Amino acid sequence: MTAHCNTRLRKSSALDNAGIHLGTLTIFAGAVGVGVGFGLQNVASNFISGLVILAERPITIGDRVEVAGIAGEVQQIRARSTVILTNDNISMIVPNT
Repeated sequence: MTAHCNTRLRKSSALDNAGIHLGTLTIFAGAVGVGVGFGLQNVASNFISGLVILAERPITIGDRVEVAGIAGEVQQIRARSTVILTNDNISMIVPNT
């Protein structure tokens, strides 16, 4: 435990001597964290929706569905998206939102 504290203190002193203030570094890390959080928000939403679809099974493979005015048959249900084969034999990947 003491060695860990000494290592952190040495690193903090080295950064301070290099002209990098820990307050600035903390603010930068927080801003990066907020940016990453907003960036992953849509991915997390799709993933959770996919888990709900997999658990509750409101649709199953082979069901006919219509998404955004395009009708087709469910081919595959994944955690983040669903694959639909349209009437024109085109595979569409639709996010689970």
